[in-house]
Amino acid sequence: MRNLLKNFRFGINSTIGKNIISLYLLQISYYVLPLITVPYLVRVLGPEKFGLVAFGQSLITFFVLFVNYGFDLTATREISVKRKSNKDVSGISCSVWIAKVLLGIIGLSVLLLLIQFVPKMNQNSLLLLILFGIAVGNMLFPNWLFLGLERMKAISVINMSMRAVTTAGVFILIRNPDDYLIYAGLLSFQWVFAGILGIVFA
Repeated sequence: MRNLLKNFRFGINSTIGKNIISLYLLQISYYVLPLITVPYLVRVLGPEKFGLVAFGQSLITFFVLFVNYGFDLTATREISVKRKSNKDVSGISCSVWIAKVLLGIIGLSVLLLLIQFVPKMNQNSLLLLILFGIAVGNMLFPNWLFLGLERMKAISVINMSMRAVTTAGVFILIRNPDDYLIYAGLLSFQWVFAGILGIVFA
């Protein structure tokens, strides 16, 4: 029993143990916080406005996938192999960020074309442009860098902090259906600010 506890404490205090705990806490926050906010948002915004924001989020998810372009796999692997060389890690990081910025510009151009030619999107152009901040945040946040360096604690702390701020903002700022754009702004703020913090920490 004593050896079991000793091994458990060793595992928890190891780098792998800390990384596992950090990612588990982050995943828990992904499921727990929506359980708190969604019932409130559906009641205050109403099904129509809440559904509209959800539609916008779903559309922007395609741009998020486009901007990420698999870098969470490829860049993570490269950084993991070369993480002992600051020069190599810096070179890879700059290349990835440049590529993601270019993809972000292409994605924004496509969104503007959709807004121009698709009536339904044109009617909700402001909402979609605000929500595009989610793609911008994913473009900025160096998830691949932290994974490659095995610094998962940074990912968890930054994202959980931003989610907590957004959750508080929902209850403070969202009061009626007309506040659906504020809700969209909070979602984008969460990702953009997390991206900025991620760059600063990196």
